[in-house]
Amino acid sequence: GCRGNDRGGRDRPEGGKTGGGVVVANFTVVTISTHQRGDLEHEESTFVPVECFGGLATYVLENFRAGARVVVEGRLKNVNWMSGSEKKSKMLISATRVLAIR
Repeated sequence: GCRGNDRGGRDRPEGGKTGGGVVVANFTVVTISTHQRGDLEHEESTFVPVECFGGLATYVLENFRAGARVVVEGRLKNVNWMSGSEKKSKMLISATRVLAIR
């Protein structure tokens, strides 16, 4: 599994349903790291897509907005698809728990 915490992305979570009628929510977590390089401080942002399903998805859609501080627990998942003749892929977190940080 994996665990991370930081701020929700720029947009509010997006919701929908799977073909079987299960609620799904997708959002982005932004982690910000600060590194010292000589006398300069360098900030690095990493944007990580997150998906969740069922009751957790409903909870996320009803309770979280862009910029919310959250802890996300789940597993890393590699998603592959075709775009025309080009193979595409991305890594995301399939969340099993999303908690607000106050």
